[in-house]
Amino acid sequence: MPMRDISALHCGHLFHFKCIKYWLTEQKTCPECRKSSKLDDIITTLYFHDDISDKKSEIANKHFESAFDGSKKLDTYNDLLKQLNDAYLELQNEKALHEQTKTFLNEVQCEKLEMIRIIQTLIENDD
Repeated sequence: MPMRDISALHCGHLFHFKCIKYWLTEQKTCPECRKSSKLDDIITTLYFHDDISDKKSEIANKHFESAFDGSKKLDTYNDLLKQLNDAYLELQNEKALHEQTKTFLNEVQCEKLEMIRIIQTLIENDD
């Protein structure tokens, strides 16, 4: 419906111009709220605030903020992932060091047992 075909009454209700004109020739009230109205009360020039550009700007700002928040979250997650990877590598190094220490202790233990065996052999030979 073209905007030029929209009309209003003083009570604020909007109607198609031809419809409200016909109604008021038969009735003397608004068809919605029943307030007293007459043909002279029809307002044919209406002005609407065009806030489409405001809405577009608002939506764009929200989208930008959302994208920025998403980018910040992604950066935070990437930082956490890097920290986690670093901790994992450090743990792997600690594990390898632990294995080396175990191997070294086993070798020392074997050498100790060998020394004990040698000492026992020497003691037995002295007798």
